[in-house]
Amino acid sequence: MNARRANDVAAAWLARLDVPADHRLADAVADVVDTLAERPYAIAGALRRFGEALGADGWPMHLVMDHVVALHPLLRRRHRKRLRSLQVVGSLAEGWAAGYVRGAHTGTCIDPITGLATAVVLRVRLREVEAQCRTAGTTAASAYCVVLIDLDTQGLDVLDADLLMACAADMTTSVFAAGETVARVGQRLVVLAPVSEHTLTRVDIVRDRLVLHSTTHRGSPTVVVDHLPAGVAPERYLTDLLA
Repeated sequence: MNARRANDVAAAWLARLDVPADHRLADAVADVVDTLAERPYAIAGALRRFGEALGADGWPMHLVMDHVVALHPLLRRRHRKRLRSLQVVGSLAEGWAAGYVRGAHTGTCIDPITGLATAVVLRVRLREVEAQCRTAGTTAASAYCVVLIDLDTQGLDVLDADLLMACAADMTTSVFAAGETVARVGQRLVVLAPVSEHTLTRVDIVRDRLVLHSTTHRGSPTVVVDHLPAGVAPERYLTDLLA
């Protein structure tokens, strides 16, 4: 794809979106098309930036995905194949989530005590996981698990309870630091992680640290690995978790 062709594709893509003129959207579109033209191997990074830019502006995830799908008919087969890869779709979703959290919805996405994601973000990530796995021809239940960390703060005053949760969050994110989603749901921390031996090893590390630490052991921490039920939408699983 030469420079003239890239400009034509970018203009046609914007026209297909049929949305009000927005220089940030235009810049994000140009970034994706230019990357496809000049460095197609780096398209995952461009789609992450695209998702992050639109997420920060408050675009809902389904419209961001629709925007990318609108580009497909304008591309040759090899470029369409790149856009449909699991890595690229995942990068788009991760970028959108990062932008959405830092953008207009910060207050509903970040727990003020622990700095972790909230149930809102966890719900979004579960939707993304389901879509990514469907694209890859697998299931969320076979690819991902959920680590549930429960803490008992009953009997503690507010400050002590907040300190306990903040300490537990810090220990958890120091171990699960490879891009996993870590959220606070009430007095429970929830980690969405890939099914792997490495995940199980880190679960043991977190459990030991929580039990042995002078602050968090007061919450009688329990750490278990739960599997997303087969045949049940991940979002439904979260609804049951919050019930």
